[in-house]
Amino acid sequence: MIEIQCDDTSGLLEITISGRVSKSDYDDVLIPAVEAALQAQDKIRLVVHVAAAFEGYDLAAAWSDTKLGASHWSGFDRVALVTDVGWIASSARAMAFLTPCPVQVFPLNQLDEARRWIREPLGSIQMTDLGQGVLQVQLLGKLDTEAYVGIDDRLDAFIHENEDFNLLLDLRDFDGWQGLSGVLQHLSLVRTRAKYPRRVAVLGNNGWQRMGERILSRFVNAEAVWFEDPAKAQSWVGAA
Repeated sequence: MIEIQCDDTSGLLEITISGRVSKSDYDDVLIPAVEAALQAQDKIRLVVHVAAAFEGYDLAAAWSDTKLGASHWSGFDRVALVTDVGWIASSARAMAFLTPCPVQVFPLNQLDEARRWIREPLGSIQMTDLGQGVLQVQLLGKLDTEAYVGIDDRLDAFIHENEDFNLLLDLRDFDGWQGLSGVLQHLSLVRTRAKYPRRVAVLGNNGWQRMGERILSRFVNAEAVWFEDPAKAQSWVGAA
């Protein structure tokens, strides 16, 4: 059985799965709810609650599940899976890096945490004009596609006023991306504006963040240098 609770204003669906799930549960309940939500919103968020009473899928229902994900692949903004069923949780974690949206798995006793996670911002991008043709960009938390809304316009406005500029990229509070689509959006943002900065100071405090300097150097024409000291980074890009 599948039950749906829908918040039309935010594009949030909470799906509760229990008992034995059949193809008719998908055809009559889940698919119409998802398609209706996608007509009202460009992107939707899902909380998928696999209840303790879940008994499994019919084979036809499993096929319907696969078709639903494939046909609406780009329509999901974020998915929280709440389950104690081991094979479902492990399968979701194994496939999460291939999905275009953030996917987080929670145990049943963290249903409220899953609901909070699905609503709260995952990360943000802060841009600050430091003067003298220096732009500071801070990546904070885990970024998804929502974090990039409006960034293109703000960055282009700065470039219009400062076509020849230096960049201070602060990764100290950056925890990576949630979902493949966030990575692709970031790469697109960098690639289309790669010719503009002269110097890029990459500021971080973790070894894995240093990869940002190496990756960035493949996409931009600028000289990119890694720093752990904020004062030295600012001095090097001319913002001291």
